[in-house]
Formats: sequence, C-alpha cells, structure tokens
Amino acid sequence: MTTLPLIFRDGHLFVELDRNLWILDTGAPTSFGAVSNIIFARQEFRLAASFFGLTSAALSRLVGVTCVGLLGADVLRHFDHILTPLADSHYFRE
Repeated sequence: MTTLPLIFRDGHLFVELDRNLWILDTGAPTSFGAVSNIIFARQEFRLAASFFGLTSAALSRLVGVTCVGLLGADVLRHFDHILTPLADSHYFRE
C-alpha cells in the first residue's frame, strides 16, 4: 500500500506527488497536466497537456490553487483507494 498526502483546499481534493499538487477527480475521464508522464504506484502513465483546451495553468486559475494537473479515471481506475481526509492521507493499492 502507498500513502500520499491528501489536501483539501478551496473545496477541492488534491494529492501531492513529487512535491506537486494534483487535483483528484474521479469523475473526469482523462488526466492531464504540465508534465508528459507521471509515475503513480510504480506505474508510469502518459498524460495529455490539456483536456478540451483546459490546461493546468487555466485549471490553477479556476480553482485558485496552483496545481500541476488533474488525475482522472484513466489513471485512478487502476487502483483501490482509501481517502481519509481527517488524517490528510490518500492510501491506494494496486
């Protein structure tokens, strides 16, 4: 099992990967970000730079929090998740 910091800020859930914030959005079909790939639980995932024209810079402005991108169902569906907001933790397992 892997544990990541879970951050609730301005009404949105974020996880921290490599000291960068990512919006956690189980309802979004596609992940995207300012980087071309991420390693999440020892698995590498390729990311789009935007989703229907929405970039990570625009997303950061919309939510009011600087973030690198959004993790959607295309990445999250590969794992079981336990979100514990009171403990500020996001546990996931392959």
